[in-house]
Amino acid sequence: MSQFYSTFLLYRNSLSNYSFPLTFDEWLNAPYEDKAALLFVNFYPQVELGWCKGRFKTGVNGLEGHVCIQEEDAIGEITQYLMKNVDIIMNKPGRFTPAYIYSVTYNCVTCMNLNKGNRSRNATTSDHIAAGPDGDSVDLFDFISYSEDPYEVQQAKEALWTIVEGMGPKALKVVNHIITGDSLSKTSKSLKNRDNDALADVSVNSSEMTQIVEDLRVALKDYAYAFGL
Repeated sequence: MSQFYSTFLLYRNSLSNYSFPLTFDEWLNAPYEDKAALLFVNFYPQVELGWCKGRFKTGVNGLEGHVCIQEEDAIGEITQYLMKNVDIIMNKPGRFTPAYIYSVTYNCVTCMNLNKGNRSRNATTSDHIAAGPDGDSVDLFDFISYSEDPYEVQQAKEALWTIVEGMGPKALKVVNHIITGDSLSKTSKSLKNRDNDALADVSVNSSEMTQIVEDLRVALKDYAYAFGL
């Protein structure tokens, strides 16, 4: 378990009297000393994304990122950044958003990444080429899954589909209709197609579709930033 997730669990358990996700008014009315931790928990996916993405920021003069920043150090620094932003967010409610917290975290980690002391640790990191069981050279990077999408887009896609799946089969049916153009009524009466379509018996009428599309628009609007929209 990562230190970031352990910290998330620690904060969430200590804030057990709150129900997440919080609205701005709920956050605003919380005790001042809870506000930074509440931001960490409420926007945890963006906090972790900022950490992961910021670590790979290219440094000054072409120096590569991916430095050996300790998670514990990053968590402490990010918490301080969140504390500094509490008053800013209180006075500017429009910044109580996933995109803003991602920016705060990303900028924090980037600043740590560009620190000369952190960069110098690169000299002591292990090579990604290691000896295999048969004595051959093995590239450890080959064991890491790769996607052409930027990391934040990968994370946003996963979060987006988690939300859609959580809205139930009718929402999935509408999304399938939007993407593929398949009918909103039962896909097929034939046994052959029904076996291959888990949504075959799910039907959505036009009024339901209108409401689901609106619900999707509201639920997914915070992910527009990840796709440059």
